[in-house]
Amino acid sequence: MKEEQLEFMQIMSSFKKLRLYSICPSVNPPDYGVLRTIKALREKNEGGVVRVSDIVNKMQVPPPAVSRSLRNLEQKGLTERNVDKSDRRNTCVSITPEGVSLLTETEKSMSEFSEAVFGQMGEENVRKLNAAMRQLLNAAETELARRETSCRSKPASAASGQSAPAASMDSKPASVSSEASDSKKGE
Repeated sequence: MKEEQLEFMQIMSSFKKLRLYSICPSVNPPDYGVLRTIKALREKNEGGVVRVSDIVNKMQVPPPAVSRSLRNLEQKGLTERNVDKSDRRNTCVSITPEGVSLLTETEKSMSEFSEAVFGQMGEENVRKLNAAMRQLLNAAETELARRETSCRSKPASAASGQSAPAASMDSKPASVSSEASDSKKGE
């Protein structure tokens, strides 16, 4: 890895260590994310029903993580859960007035923090940074898609540099073997 690339990775890692959640210590980052998602979904649905499944789909996180956050938020009096009257298999979620107040305060604090940080950089530098980050994101997405496509099209033996064994009636197709080995790598 080149020195500039390593420095970039270290800087990005340092952002994780900033503890931005200290701006609003009354709610942890995952719970705050769930609260914001409920608000966004409610606005999108024009005040309509927000189901737990909607939150899971929007956030793309495992259902137990959302349930844990909802339990925390409910214990703090920031959300309420009720059985969906139109389909009792679903649970609806709403934000309490206390939750709305917390969101408002937190968004104000985050906005003030962002203004102070980006104000130190200057508008032109912020525009350049945003353009560079957008370019980096696009390049990363493109490269990741290229590599995923490449991995799917190679048999497992070709990807590992081994010669492929002769096929038999009992053997699995190469694509199944490749997917199995790819899933083991991700564990």
